[in-house]
Amino acid sequence: MSGSLIDGYLAGDHGAVWDDIRARNAPTPEDAAVATELMRRVAHNVEVIVARLDEAGWRWAYPDTRRPPSTEDLESLAELEERLGPLPLALI
Repeated sequence: MSGSLIDGYLAGDHGAVWDDIRARNAPTPEDAAVATELMRRVAHNVEVIVARLDEAGWRWAYPDTRRPPSTEDLESLAELEERLGPLPLALI
């Protein structure tokens, strides 16, 4: 694939971008940018689904559990990566 991965991803060339990322042995900062964009899109889609369920009167079993990661969450993630090595980009 020619050009930057994030540009290709934003242009809709998702398959080729992920093929390039999977072909590497270690993630690069650009790979992380693609994963961040993917997770931004996932978060947006989840917010849309949650809003539609709320509008439909959905009753949540655990309504107070949806929140962004805390500083403690991020510190725990960093500790886990120190022990196990890099986690898959989609989990970061």
